[in-house]
Amino acid sequence: MPNKTKLIGTPIDLNRLNKINKPSHQRCVELQEISQPTLADLSLQIFERKK
Repeated sequence: MPNKTKLIGTPIDLNRLNKINKPSHQRCVELQEISQPTLADLSLQIFERKK
């Protein structure tokens, strides 16, 4: 069964940048990091590898 609705998981409203031809919903979430490595640490590792 094809998707009829899209859930957008970005901190910005993509509908303002692109026309999405399906109904979409934006949700905000808060992240509480409680262990190491943090999301920032992991992101830095990924981007450093791609250089």
